Amino acid sequence: MPTLANFRAQLERNLMDTTNLIWSQAILEEAIRASLADISRAYDEKLTINQLDSEVETTVDPLDFYLLIKGAVAYALIFRTVGRFEEATPEPSLTPHLATVAEQRMKEFKYYLIPIYAEHGTFIGDEEYYLWQSAENALDRALKVSEAALDRALKSSEANLDRAARADLQDELLFWREAQAVLDRAHKVSEAALNRTHQVDILQMQYDREDALDALENARLQQLQESDESPWSDWKWEEKRKFS
Repeated sequence: MPTLANFRAQLERNLMDTTNLIWSQAILEEAIRASLADISRAYDEKLTINQLDSEVETTVDPLDFYLLIKGAVAYALIFRTVGRFEEATPEPSLTPHLATVAEQRMKEFKYYLIPIYAEHGTFIGDEEYYLWQSAENALDRALKVSEAALDRALKSSEANLDRAARADLQDELLFWREAQAVLDRAHKVSEAALNRTHQVDILQMQYDREDALDALENARLQQLQESDESPWSDWKWEEKRKFS
């Protein structure tokens, strides 16, 4: 649980005064006390910080820790500006600039308090509420525009993806058809080649058969010519035919 010492150390770092050369610890505690009071009014309840004003518990929401420091910085700058104005010989150039910075920081702190006022129904000035509501409306419109833009981008991406998918399918179908046509042509060529080979084999078999028959007839003729029992001249012979 953070204590006053923790918040004070964080405030010193934000003011770049960790050695308390400009702001004493008492002034820093007063700035924290003022910031805490403003946040308490926005929530319409008393908030406490451990070790501040003898409190033993920190009831500030952790989400508001930064807001507390932001308000304390604004109050510390205001205290410093008042102190410079009250000096006997204030620096004419530094003091107005410091006052401008303090005013800007306080406006930022008060602006962060507006949503808390609105959320908890606490009284808030009409002008501040109008500014807060205008900012909320602007954020709502920006959100809707962003969502519409994202929706259009998503639909466009889906449409492009669908077109790309269809194009890929068409390319694959065309490739498949071309490959199928090549296979069909190769099949026909193979069948034609096989058919020609078969026909050549059949013709060759016919030629071989005829050659074999001729060789057989020639062998029988030779045998008859050389036989002593029956003269071959008594046989009736016709070319390409058997003896009778």
